[in-house]
Amino acid sequence: MRGLVLRLAGLSTGAEGAMRLIGFFDTLVEQRLGLDGVLGMAARVAECPVGLAGPGTTGLTARPDGRTRPGGPPAGAAVRELRDGQYAWLARAGAPQPFDALLLERLALACDAVLSRRGGETAPLDPALLETVISSTAPLPERARALRLLGFAPSVPLTLLAVDGGRGPQGLAPVLDRLAPTSVSRSRTAALGSVHAVAVTGPLPERLLAPAGFRIGVGPKVTASEAPRSWEGAVRALRFAGTSRSDVGLAPVVEEPAIYHSSLGAFEVLARELSGPAIADIGDLAVLDALAAEPGSGTELLTTLEVLVQADSLRAAARTLHLHHNSVAVRVARAEAALGYGLGETVGRFRLALALALRRLRDNPA
Repeated sequence: MRGLVLRLAGLSTGAEGAMRLIGFFDTLVEQRLGLDGVLGMAARVAECPVGLAGPGTTGLTARPDGRTRPGGPPAGAAVRELRDGQYAWLARAGAPQPFDALLLERLALACDAVLSRRGGETAPLDPALLETVISSTAPLPERARALRLLGFAPSVPLTLLAVDGGRGPQGLAPVLDRLAPTSVSRSRTAALGSVHAVAVTGPLPERLLAPAGFRIGVGPKVTASEAPRSWEGAVRALRFAGTSRSDVGLAPVVEEPAIYHSSLGAFEVLARELSGPAIADIGDLAVLDALAAEPGSGTELLTTLEVLVQADSLRAAARTLHLHHNSVAVRVARAEAALGYGLGETVGRFRLALALALRRLRDNPA
């Protein structure tokens, strides 16, 4: 397929250039490429983002390097309608190229041909398909059909991410940008209330940091037919995840790591068995709430305690927080006085770690 790639800037503006562009898209259809392939090749030709979107869908976007990801068009994109309210789009910064209108027309026809091959079934951009795939109550035939429409074989390795955030204009883009390109190009997303489900088939980093404003839980890798199990694990992991933020004075940005289900161990029992009301009356949580509510320094103090329980020593915590160890010691002493126990011993740190974990479970119900 590499030999098919054209460049609009290199095409003559006459009939010969137009015929070459039409022939290019005809070849894509003859090769029976899927939506990812058609959009990716079109974006490489256009040298700007293109995509397919429509009502009730998350959309699919292709970048100029040919990589695809979930997402809709930016403001001002040129559009060409297909069927059922769906439309192809092209977003070029600066002046349009002579063949932009023809390229968009042929892209729309090529996408329509791909959708027609599916016998009129729902396009794989519909988030309801992913909802079906991860539902433990959906009948197996319906889950198998949804997987097929999403382009996932039942035996392909699949990992579900539960992502809280993405309500701004960028959506999930900050999170998807941190995944490997091979994972993003084969990802599908769906909004489930306040949480987004993200299904990826590629590898994930061993340590994934959540961008500011996001929390992330990562489920176990399973075969696609077992997607509900991965989703349940991701949701439980999400309950332990903290929200990354950029308004804490300890460092320019405080990025919380994504919580992997595989790292929960015995803590998974807490997420599975404990709800908010069962945790509400624990005394240590009331103390932590009071510390967090202190004007001006409460958020910094809680962040200090969260770092402390994961550090080897007070000095190691100070290095992580970019503070002098005496400053951290003062904060720890204030917390010890409020909690009523010391944090220099293993038992005290374990009690604090458990209280912090239970506080997150209380604040993040399943």
